[in-house]
Amino acid sequence: MTRRHPVVEQLVRRRQQLGWSQAELAARLNRTVSAVSHFENDPGGRNYAIVEEIAYALGLRIEFTPVKQPRRLREAS
Repeated sequence: MTRRHPVVEQLVRRRQQLGWSQAELAARLNRTVSAVSHFENDPGGRNYAIVEEIAYALGLRIEFTPVKQPRRLREAS
């Protein structure tokens, strides 16, 4: 199984903590269960435009925290 992106993993974990199924989240987002499942499980087809929408539905806010020393892209991999 392909490893989830850390942001997606946190959103899935939060959904599970709330005791919501993918169907429950989909209903709250007015999206299909297939769309939620696709977002959570298909790293090649994720639509990150809905990250904030999902986070908000789960009672979360996306924030960026500065690091002391930013890494260059070549060093990050």
